[in-house]
Amino acid sequence: GLTTRGGAKEVGESATKAVVTSWVSIFIMDFFLSLLLFEQPAF
Repeated sequence: GLTTRGGAKEVGESATKAVVTSWVSIFIMDFFLSLLLFEQPAF
């Protein structure tokens, strides 16, 4: 948001993109961390 140009509309869009990117990253990392911690060995 600090480097966004074009007014309030673009700041809102940048903030929305940042939130979406953060949530997607959190879900992906949660998935892999869950696999790492809770996956039972297959032997």
